[in-house]
Order: sequence, then C-alpha cells, then structure tokens
Amino acid sequence: AFFQAWSLSTKSITRATERRDTASAAASLLDRIGTPDIPLQPGDYASNEAERPYWQVHVEHYEAGHAGPTRLLMVHILLAPQKGSNAVVEIETLRVPAGK
Repeated sequence: AFFQAWSLSTKSITRATERRDTASAAASLLDRIGTPDIPLQPGDYASNEAERPYWQVHVEHYEAGHAGPTRLLMVHILLAPQKGSNAVVEIETLRVPAGK
C-alpha cells in the first residue's frame, strides 16, 4: 500500500510540474503573438511536432454578438507538453491589430 500511494503521489507531482511548465510556456507564447513567426492576422499556426511544448494558435476576427464585426482579433492558444498529452493549457484573449 505504501508503494502504491508513493507511486500515485509521484505521478501527481509529475502532472502538476508538466502543467506548471506548460502554463509558463503559454505566457511566453502570448508574448510571441504579433511577431513574424506568429503574426497577428487570421489563420492557424503551430509548432512542429518535435517542438516541446507543442502549441497551436488560431486567430480569427472577433464578432461581438449583435454588434457585428469589430476590429478585434480573437486569439485561441492551446499548449501541451507534447502532442496528444492530457496536460493541456488553453487561453483565449482579444487583441487589437497594430495601426488600427
């Protein structure tokens, strides 16, 4: 029973560490939005499958319900320690394109 509890505890710590590291990478990725590798324009962008953490960014025009189209862009970010991992961090944010 001791070894089973220790094993479960170790796995929990590993998952928590993966999530913390992934969340930290998400903050760094947010800073890269609007740079040449992740332009702030509608489209889909992703890391290569070998890159860790694996990330995807989807940018689209934001529509505010009945108000219709706005100049804002919705940015959806998904990060995982590796492709297919369950330790996923997702972020949605609004951005204003430069010079608008």
